[in-house]
Amino acid sequence: MKGFRDEGVNPGVNPATWRGNLDKLLSAPKKTKQVRNHPALPIDQMSAFMVTLRNLPGVSARCLESRY
Repeated sequence: MKGFRDEGVNPGVNPATWRGNLDKLLSAPKKTKQVRNHPALPIDQMSAFMVTLRNLPGVSARCLESRY
């Protein structure tokens, strides 16, 4: 980033700077919870999952359906 500031391509401060910038907007990393992702669905169960998903009403089911 320093090189870009020197060249005038990106004048100003780095928007990802923690101290004096992001620390005012975000929680401290030590105060956040560890994310635990859901395990992946085995491929042999995917067709049954899609059938179940297509039978569910609502936008959420359609969003998942279009994702896969």
